[in-house]
Amino acid sequence: MANSPGKATRPEWATLAAVIVFGLGLRLAATGGDLWIDEVWTLFNLDIARTLTSAADWTPLFFHTNTHALNSLYLATLGPDASVFAMRLPSVIFGTAMVLMAAAISWRKSPREGLIAALMIVVSYPMVTYGAEARGYALMMLAALAAYYLLETWLEDPRPKRAMGFVIVCLLGFAAHQSFVVVLAGLGLWAMAALFRTQASFIDVVAQLTKLFGVQAIAVVSFGAVAWGNIVFGGQEILPLIQSIAVMGEVTFGIDPMTGIFFSPIIAAILGLVLAYAIWLTRKRSELSWIFFGFVVIAYPLGILLFAPDLHTLPRYFIPSALFALMAVAAALSQMLGQSPWRRRGAAFIILLFCLSNGFLLGKLFTTGRGAPAEAVAMIAEDTNKNTGPARVAGYHPFSVKMMVEHFARAQGLEKSLTFVSPDEDAKNPAEWFIDGGFFAATNKNTKAPPGWFVKNHFSLTGGKEKAGYELRASFPHWGLSGDSWYVYRLKKPGGK
Repeated sequence: MANSPGKATRPEWATLAAVIVFGLGLRLAATGGDLWIDEVWTLFNLDIARTLTSAADWTPLFFHTNTHALNSLYLATLGPDASVFAMRLPSVIFGTAMVLMAAAISWRKSPREGLIAALMIVVSYPMVTYGAEARGYALMMLAALAAYYLLETWLEDPRPKRAMGFVIVCLLGFAAHQSFVVVLAGLGLWAMAALFRTQASFIDVVAQLTKLFGVQAIAVVSFGAVAWGNIVFGGQEILPLIQSIAVMGEVTFGIDPMTGIFFSPIIAAILGLVLAYAIWLTRKRSELSWIFFGFVVIAYPLGILLFAPDLHTLPRYFIPSALFALMAVAAALSQMLGQSPWRRRGAAFIILLFCLSNGFLLGKLFTTGRGAPAEAVAMIAEDTNKNTGPARVAGYHPFSVKMMVEHFARAQGLEKSLTFVSPDEDAKNPAEWFIDGGFFAATNKNTKAPPGWFVKNHFSLTGGKEKAGYELRASFPHWGLSGDSWYVYRLKKPGGK
């Protein structure tokens, strides 16, 4: 039988404290480096909002897929000249609080399960990444864990304050990022099943569900009604659905996607079976929370895959599934540690392997990071002949490259040293510099990048009266789920090789 929280020993409490401090350190380390495009895009939209005097003009910016409402409001309050660390600090706080919240949920089963859950949240690569950038994912995940905790305790003892706290936390989660709606749906299914087991009538069930989910339902439906037909979809959904699901599963459990990019469907299937087994163990313990885990971790990604198999998306849209997959696996590992010696050894080996493999991914994050656009902009400005005027720069994606170049030029006082060239102008008079992009781990060799992304030492564009030849000047790669890889090319001089 699992120990109760009251029987936790001092070493267990001390270990939990050490794990939380370690998690804080990892997230602080992950705040280093430049802002990446989604963070800069938020600042770009806020700059637009500051020029608009009417709320009717700037309110639509909240119906943009890149806008995370609470994060945008924080950055607006902070101001455009704040440091990168200040912009990312709330996510560090929320990301660290996630560790404590995960421990609190699992600690109710046993201190052992609480420690495993905390450790897995601490070192899992996406939990660190999204817990250290100026976006809304960390707060959304913290709210998801808090909502789970409050609903679980309310189902055991339905106090009004818990219901009120549950409603508030859910609203915060949805305002942090709309993917919280997946968690909300899973919580609703769990609550409905639990209430049908205990309530005397259908009317009683509906009344209790209305108390718990009525306000959130109004908020979600109201937002959806306005967003329908009005929301602006920004960015490019570049990965097939099955690959996005597999990539999120891989990095969550410490597998480098670049080592098996062509085996993503197989890896996704294996991870799915493992997670299904972990959820089955929860059901075996007669806990109705298996319904929640089954929906968020399995049914949500699988349902999209069945009904929209040709959809292209991004791995981060499955971050709620990744979060609760870790919680389910932590519960399964805790059970294994309480069983036969060979199962204990197996669980200990899995935990060690999980930590080491995620440490490997985090090492890549800390060394390569989210890219170095500021350094690239400074290099272009420095290497351009000042007597010929500002450096003329073009890019593979005019909107995003222009936005990034102008942001980092302004941040370094180089506005007069660079100018971005539009595609039409570039076609007539090729720019001296061209910025190309990559994904995950492109190199200058032309082979070690996902299909469709190639970084070449030389390439040509049709411009003016003849083709413009470009040569790779420098590479500024990133690694991971967030970031921008820039490969800077320079126009070859007439007669150059």
